Amino acid sequence: MQNIYSAALSLSLKISLVAASFAQSMLLARWMSPDEFGKFTIALTLSMLLGGAATCGQQTALLRFLPEYAVSGKQSLLRGVVAYAFKLTLIGSLAALAVFYAGLLVFSGGAWRQNIELFAAGPLILAWAFSELLMGLMRGFGYITWSIAPRDLLWRLGTIAAAFLLLTQSGSVSAYALVMASAALLLIIAALQYLASRREWRGAPQAEAHDQGVWRRVAASLTLATLVSSIAAQADVPLIGLILPPEEAGRFFVVQRVASVILVASAAMNVFYAAKFSALFFSGRMSELQDFTTRMSLLALALATPVFVFIEVFPEFTLGLFGPEFARYGLELRIMCVAYFLDCMAGPVGLMLLLSGHERRHVHILVASTCLRAALIVVGASRWGILGAAAGSALGHVLLIALLWITVRQRTGIEPSAGGSWRLLHQSN
Repeated sequence: MQNIYSAALSLSLKISLVAASFAQSMLLARWMSPDEFGKFTIALTLSMLLGGAATCGQQTALLRFLPEYAVSGKQSLLRGVVAYAFKLTLIGSLAALAVFYAGLLVFSGGAWRQNIELFAAGPLILAWAFSELLMGLMRGFGYITWSIAPRDLLWRLGTIAAAFLLLTQSGSVSAYALVMASAALLLIIAALQYLASRREWRGAPQAEAHDQGVWRRVAASLTLATLVSSIAAQADVPLIGLILPPEEAGRFFVVQRVASVILVASAAMNVFYAAKFSALFFSGRMSELQDFTTRMSLLALALATPVFVFIEVFPEFTLGLFGPEFARYGLELRIMCVAYFLDCMAGPVGLMLLLSGHERRHVHILVASTCLRAALIVVGASRWGILGAAAGSALGHVLLIALLWITVRQRTGIEPSAGGSWRLLHQSN
């Protein structure tokens, strides 16, 4: 019963967050000019990419160490690993900002004022990094709602409110003003999350760091994995922005976000699945883990299928919600939906590989597939515009999922996919 409740809570939260994200993109696309909306999406995805990488994987490290120290009563080490995570994230954020601004100055030359909204992304990078870290911190202490709702719900609603105020006061919404407002809102939310988390560790004894060698080894393996994962997840829109006009990058952003709705159920299940996987895997309870994985994969697929069918049948209607100019990209949406549906069918392959101790293998697969996807996007966008970019992104994503699926089966002995799980379920009955 507790498992069902946790999964239902996770799914309900994820649906609410996706609805907020959908509303944010839809309203901003309608309120902003195509050029300004495209610039905003490029600045936002760059901030998400660099901010996610700046954590050096500490949000994942906290998910590993906090439950261990809490259960064993090592409160001083718990406080120490939290302090270490904040210090490393600050260093990573400053390094990311230095690289970001140096790159902008080099590539923009004397025309930096034409890309002022990208310079405004600096504070948003910093805010996103600490927001990512605090999400991991709250999840490590078991607060699922407090980990994801503040940013993915309150921040998105706050960004909508900020855009509405800019629209009513000046008659237009500039990318620069909205990026700055978004950064200020996210910094406030991150500060509130920090204050809320302190009650879990402020009463602990003086922080100890005699496990710092372990923390460093984990950070070293996770830093590259986090950087590559951030690039794989967020690089498409900035890359397209280098090839096509900003308004085209904004339209691709909408197509990609709408298609990713198919993965809502999988993402919700993963929040719950991650907490159970490590305990079952490292205790050797493989039969129980296979049964748990089977049920999670089939449930995620059952929830995703109606969404996939609806979007495939009514792509123009779905995109038309963002404005009439988006409705003509129905084919691009269909292509990307197929890729994400195959992702859902494969099961939580990336998460399983990371949590089972195969971080390096995960990184190797991500690097190879991301490079290939980037090449496919560049070639496709250069020749066929958004259609080519969508096809390249979708093909690269499918290849990534296929490689992860093969590797997970080989390395863990667990069948992650919905199809394979269905066969196992019938065999057991």
